[in-house]
Amino acid sequence: MIRQKSKMALSIIVSLGVAATAIVGVRAAALARPAEVIWRTVDVREPAPYPTLPLRPAVKLADLSNASVLTASPSGNMLALLTTGGQLQVVAAQSGVVIDRVQAHAPIVHVTWISDRLLFLVTADNVLYTDDVLNQRIRAIAQLHVPAGESLRQIAFSTYTNDVFVIYASDAGNTVFQFDTNEHMYERSFGDLAIRRAYYSATALTLYLSDVSNHLYQWRAGFMKQIATDVTIVAGRGNTLYCASLDGRGQALAVKSYDGSRWHTIVTLQHPVAPSAITIDHAGQVYVMSHDALTAPAQGLTWLAPQGAHLTLAGHDILLVRGDTYRVIVD
Repeated sequence: MIRQKSKMALSIIVSLGVAATAIVGVRAAALARPAEVIWRTVDVREPAPYPTLPLRPAVKLADLSNASVLTASPSGNMLALLTTGGQLQVVAAQSGVVIDRVQAHAPIVHVTWISDRLLFLVTADNVLYTDDVLNQRIRAIAQLHVPAGESLRQIAFSTYTNDVFVIYASDAGNTVFQFDTNEHMYERSFGDLAIRRAYYSATALTLYLSDVSNHLYQWRAGFMKQIATDVTIVAGRGNTLYCASLDGRGQALAVKSYDGSRWHTIVTLQHPVAPSAITIDHAGQVYVMSHDALTAPAQGLTWLAPQGAHLTLAGHDILLVRGDTYRVIVD
């Protein structure tokens, strides 16, 4: 009887062992098989191509390809062009008709519009002139005695107060020639600031300065104060200052406005760009320009230059240029 029970127990154990082996074998086989592939059909759509900027109607300008400086008047109705030889030519922006030509005693190296009829000119030997475009008459204002190593950075002014600041600077310091409404000249220096950009508010009597360290200062009533870091001046309109907010490499991350007391972010850029690629039109719209593309980041829109053409900055205007022809794209 005991022997019979032992045989039965042994038979059960053997059966369980066979079953376990079978289960392990089935599981191993299942694990060895790759998972079933489930195929699905999807539609792949390429992003729509960016639109191409039209070059027509184009304006022909004989010396355009020979221009070293190109800048638009405040209204955008006129363009001032400096040739590589230092001669000035002023044309009607929409027709290319020449309004004024100027050749000074020395090559002209700098042009700044005061109004639609007046220009500041500076020659290679640092003589400051005004040019009455409509009457085709230039007038010498002053011979500026500039320290060695400093170069002209900007002319900042207000047509309301008639204050003018002609700013020279180097990496070691600066020299500022200030003219009042009676054209009396005062020479001053703002310490060791290596000034890069400047803007003088229209009526708020405030001079804004940004330096090579990307610090922003305001000078008002004879007092200098630092008001921001990691920014550089992009433009100014009236009493509003426009600045680019910068990363550690000096690339622009956003564009902000400052009214003398508060900052306002206008647009955050999708990727860092050089501050020099940013321009702001008369309506305060921000554009980012490269050689062959124009972007309006607030709207998420991009346009491409047609083949053989390129974009160029002319003050606050953007031109589409091919050879000696152009079209005003942004003013």
